[in-house]
Amino acid sequence: KRPEKPRKKQKSGKKQTEIAEYDKTVSENFQKETFKDKQENSGGKQDMAEKFQMTQKGYEEAVKLLKYLQGTKRKEIVARIAEARSHGDLSENAEYDAARTEQSNNEMAIEELDYKIKNAEIIAESNDTSKVNIGNVVKVYDPDLDEEETYEITGTTEANILENKISNVSPVGAALIGAKVGDHVTVRPENAESYVLVVKEITLAKN
Repeated sequence: KRPEKPRKKQKSGKKQTEIAEYDKTVSENFQKETFKDKQENSGGKQDMAEKFQMTQKGYEEAVKLLKYLQGTKRKEIVARIAEARSHGDLSENAEYDAARTEQSNNEMAIEELDYKIKNAEIIAESNDTSKVNIGNVVKVYDPDLDEEETYEITGTTEANILENKISNVSPVGAALIGAKVGDHVTVRPENAESYVLVVKEITLAKN
């Protein structure tokens, strides 16, 4: 049992925040550690690359986003940097600093997304709803909160907590993968208390 019983909406929001923060942390750690290791190993034998599971739709959207970041987005940032430089002293130029930070973030996002696309594992579409997999919509019941929630399980590049789309490596997603209707699964968020969800229904996501 959890020590406190705040209002239901607060607890539901807390769970969604945990999921979003986990996916954000995974992305940040991937950026800081994976690419550093990749660069250090570039002169020698590289380890087997991690695979990133995606649906075909998710893969195509990731490729489209990568092209945007490499093309339009890069040009827009370069233009803003040039404009900021034209204002003079860079030591006290907030616009310049902001544009350079955005440039750094964009380049990191490009590198991360490019790596994931190159190491993507496309999950074949299936009509199987006997157990949870990527591409399924899952209705779950939380006995602690006496609430039901619905999630769509996606690959890492498709997750969007605002649309209740969670990745297969998030705490809830990882707990649900492979579960069947009626199963009780334990969600283990990082640095947070574990809780149980009951699988109520498994359906196919609408394209």
